[in-house]
Amino acid sequence: MTLLIILLDALFGGTNTPLVKFTVAKLSPITVVFGRFLLAAIFISPLAIKEKVFSGALFKRDLFFANLLFAANIIIFVNAISHTSIIMAQLLYLFNAPIVAIIGYFFLKEKLIAKQIIGLILALSGLLILIEGSIRTKDVLSFGTPFGNSLVFLGVIAWSLYIVFSRKISKIYSPLKLTFHNLIITTTLALLLIPLDLQRYNLSPKLFTLGLVSALVALALFSTVLFFLFYQWIIKYTSAFISSLVNYLATLFAGLAGIIFFGEKLNSNFIVGTTLLLIGVYFASGNHALAKLSKN
Repeated sequence: MTLLIILLDALFGGTNTPLVKFTVAKLSPITVVFGRFLLAAIFISPLAIKEKVFSGALFKRDLFFANLLFAANIIIFVNAISHTSIIMAQLLYLFNAPIVAIIGYFFLKEKLIAKQIIGLILALSGLLILIEGSIRTKDVLSFGTPFGNSLVFLGVIAWSLYIVFSRKISKIYSPLKLTFHNLIITTTLALLLIPLDLQRYNLSPKLFTLGLVSALVALALFSTVLFFLFYQWIIKYTSAFISSLVNYLATLFAGLAGIIFFGEKLNSNFIVGTTLLLIGVYFASGNHALAKLSKN
């Protein structure tokens, strides 16, 4: 059951980066965030009302802090994706597994083993190769630009903190409550930021073609509502480590979309860096977590 949910969540998560890349090419980044999360909040509202999850708990410090970390990741990422490739962005998010391992060790008392330390070293080596390629080429279709990748990595840090903190408070709040409040706070922050965003971008009704509207709906339904509901379930009933494994298959799906639909390309240095990163992340989390999964 757990493995099936992880596979489905990875599929939904894999649609996120390609759809964000497509929509921000046509709309301002914050407008995309606002439209996406407003639609998602509308989609999930009947269930939220039925379960009575919208309450004064919105203003509780721990829940609100988790909401802010979630929103920070989303807003940073949507501004970064225009400056890097889909593949590079997904690969950088894989690095959240070692970060979660370290944070989880200190805050959740989750143990670190020797393989995880070796994995962290390998992952860092691969990351350094990818960063060097980014600085040298500044190619949005492969390594991405240093600016875009720096923003993505900030998003990775926010997301890693969110995973660990969500794991801590998941004993208090249900997956639906956490997800719904994430949507509300992100929508509200995006609404507040839209005036600043529109100073740089033009917003016209003509921009909202059938393709763009369909992409926003897909972002809201699959990449947001279903992805985060499933993700919160994984966080609540497994561990911070196992929840980070969703990024493995999501990276594969998103990478294929980047190559097929966006003309992104790979070279030997990119492949070497990617291989080291994947092996490192596997040792840092996968080998340890998959053993747990087989028992669920």
